[in-house]
Amino acid sequence: MQFLINIENVAHVIQLAVAPVFLLTSIGAVLSVMTIRLVCSSLSHGGMNKRFGGR
Repeated sequence: MQFLINIENVAHVIQLAVAPVFLLTSIGAVLSVMTIRLVCSSLSHGGMNKRFGGR
């Protein structure tokens, strides 16, 4: 039995398999940046410092 592999089909399957990984990584990076900015802004306005007895 002889198998013929179409390179274009294989490349398309690999693209479909890898695309969700990049999507999840980018969503995680955006959430990380947004969280860091939210924490920095709350600390600069003194909200967390007053609540938890900081400076």
